[in-house]
Amino acid sequence: GVIHQLFITIGILVSQTLGFRQLLGVKEMWHYLLAIPIIPAILSAIILLVFFSETPRALLINNRDEQSTRLVLKRLRNRNNVEDEIDEINKEAKETNNSNETISLKELFTLSELRWPLLTGLILQLTQQLCGINAIFFYSESIFRKAGIDNDYIQYAIFLTGLVNVFMTIVCVPLIDRLGRKPLLVYPMILIIIDFIALTVFLLFQVI
Repeated sequence: GVIHQLFITIGILVSQTLGFRQLLGVKEMWHYLLAIPIIPAILSAIILLVFFSETPRALLINNRDEQSTRLVLKRLRNRNNVEDEIDEINKEAKETNNSNETISLKELFTLSELRWPLLTGLILQLTQQLCGINAIFFYSESIFRKAGIDNDYIQYAIFLTGLVNVFMTIVCVPLIDRLGRKPLLVYPMILIIIDFIALTVFLLFQVI
């Protein structure tokens, strides 16, 4: 999941770089900049179709093809002994087949064993979307302009925000296993709250 986010931040940084006025960030070239993502999207689709097999769980649970599952796992893990993972998937398949109980929408929110995991997942997703990073990227130009940065250098300031975004994502990759997910969620959220307050105060005084 973190590697996926890392590539998203790298994509943002690449788009910010291509958006320089010296490259494609001009009136005559913006439509080319908008069309560039078509290329990696098509290439990714072709690579997935041609070179990537079905996931091991789908092969074993849905297709009942243990031999193909074993071959795919050996290729993915780069080792020959994948029996433990085969057993784990088989166990998961048995649990899935044995569980025919359906849960209503009301029970999803009222059953204590389901309610708190659901709320935790919802709050985490809301926090990710409302953390403010999108607002910073969308309004970075006007924020830097109000901060007094010369118009010729605003694009470089925006590039630096993308660079920091990539760097901090790279830092998080090894820290997840060392510190755990909870500290990396709680403490940055506290920092985000402080940053929000500071940013609001600074913008308020800027307007005054």
